[in-house]
Amino acid sequence: TSGFVGMANGYDFGSGEFVADVWGSLVPGWSDDGSLLATSNGGTGTQIEDTATGLVVFTSERTLRAADFDSSGSRVIMTFVEQSATPAGAPAIVLNLNTGVETDLPQAPRGAFSAAFTPDDGRIIVIGGDGSVQMLDARSLTTVRELQDSGAPTQLRAHPPVLTADGRWMYSAADGEARIWHVESGRQLGKPFPSTTGGRPYAVADGNLLRIVTAFEGNALIWNLDVDLWVELACRAAGRNMTSSEWSRFGPSDIDHRATCPDFAVEKDQP
Repeated sequence: TSGFVGMANGYDFGSGEFVADVWGSLVPGWSDDGSLLATSNGGTGTQIEDTATGLVVFTSERTLRAADFDSSGSRVIMTFVEQSATPAGAPAIVLNLNTGVETDLPQAPRGAFSAAFTPDDGRIIVIGGDGSVQMLDARSLTTVRELQDSGAPTQLRAHPPVLTADGRWMYSAADGEARIWHVESGRQLGKPFPSTTGGRPYAVADGNLLRIVTAFEGNALIWNLDVDLWVELACRAAGRNMTSSEWSRFGPSDIDHRATCPDFAVEKDQP
């Protein structure tokens, strides 16, 4: 977790026990194996350090907004706080830690707010300052797909998007509302999760599941989400498939009417 005073608190996710403080951090970014840590204190810039030796391997005068490492820890995406009146206006960079080469990501509308590698490191998800969500090829940095608008960011700090291990589902909350996306189709799944002001949502990937925490009326709600189970629950509750007219109204417009509940026949409209 990270606080407005620039201190991050570390906890053991299994036991919930406090582990340590990381001072001078807005949104700390860890490599998958925990060997590298990207932090910024907002006053003296950004650094990446080797957590075992304390050796600083990268520094920048810019203030880190969010960071995400690839699975090998050899590349890191960093977005920075724009030091001007325009929020989220700064570009994102991909830093190759083996060569030291920095490459700017294509300019997102109103700058890049946060970004993350997909689990296979083949794609990069970028959330723009206007709420746009883009998928880039991680090597060529060309646009592969644009997702639906997620709402313009309102948070000073934003954790990068979180994806499940299989890359099917993605979480984002740049505007303070937690959303789940189906990555392949680029569609947002349902509406944002319920929350109230006073806290920022957060998510972690647990294998192919997402665990989301939202603030609601002074409480922290933890959502353990098995998205595939939602279809089973919906089919069980309805006891049938959708009719063609229901599909036209509620279903995806680019997919023909079909059975989505395998235990039930395709419903036909009544004459």
